[in-house]
Amino acid sequence: MLENSIPGGSVINLLLTEVTSPASFRPIADSIHYEVSNGEGYMVESVQGDLLIQNTEPGSMDPAQAGVTPDYWENSILANYTVVFAFLNFEQNLQIWITVPPEIGIPSEEDNGPVKCRGVRGTDQAALECQTFYDNSSILITDAVTSKEVAPVQVELLLESLMNPDTNVVTESFKVETRTFDGYPMDVLDSNAEVNFFCIFPCRSCQEETPSVCESCYTATTDFIYLWDESCIE
Repeated sequence: MLENSIPGGSVINLLLTEVTSPASFRPIADSIHYEVSNGEGYMVESVQGDLLIQNTEPGSMDPAQAGVTPDYWENSILANYTVVFAFLNFEQNLQIWITVPPEIGIPSEEDNGPVKCRGVRGTDQAALECQTFYDNSSILITDAVTSKEVAPVQVELLLESLMNPDTNVVTESFKVETRTFDGYPMDVLDSNAEVNFFCIFPCRSCQEETPSVCESCYTATTDFIYLWDESCIE
C-alpha cells in the first residue's frame, strides 16, 4: 500500500509487463483505463479513454528464413525470381509489398512487362494479382492469403520477368513488407534478401577472385542447403 506516502501532484510511472503488442499499426478501439482511490476506497480520479494503444514499430521477419534467387544468372536478361519469407504477424487479406533493389530492373508494359506473380507455397492459389509501381520499384500482392486463418510456415513467391543487372554486382536486399488490408504496417524484411551475381551458383557468397569457392549457400530458396568442402550441396 502507498497510502500516506505520495504527496499530491506527484508523477507516478507504472510499468505494465507481459503486454502483447498489436499485430499492426491499426489503433485498438479500446484504451487503457485506470482509477485512483484513497485509503478509504473513495475514487479520487479516473481516466477512461485518453490512453490509446497503438503499435509504432513493425515486426521483423526472420532473415534466416528469407532469400531471393533468379532462375537465370546472365547479365541483362529477363529472369524469374523466387522470393521466400515467413510472416511474423498475420491476418487474412493482408497486403504483401515487395521492393525490388535498384540493380534489378522492372520491365515496362512495352518491354515484356508488367511483372507477373505466382504463389508456389503458403498462398491460397497459384495465380496472384499483382500491381507494379514503377516510381518506387515496388510490387503489391493483395490476394495471397484471403482464406487462410492461420499463418503458413513459409511463403514462396515467383516474380516473373525481372531484368538482371548489366554487370556482376551484389544487389541491395529485396524488401518485403506486410500491411493490413486497409494499409496499416505489420512486418518488414529488409536484409538477407540480396542477390550475388559475382558468385557462380549455387554459391551465395564468395571472394570475387574465386567465384566458385562457396562461403555460404542459398538455403531458403534452393535445395543446395549444405556447405561442404567449399561447395553447396543438396
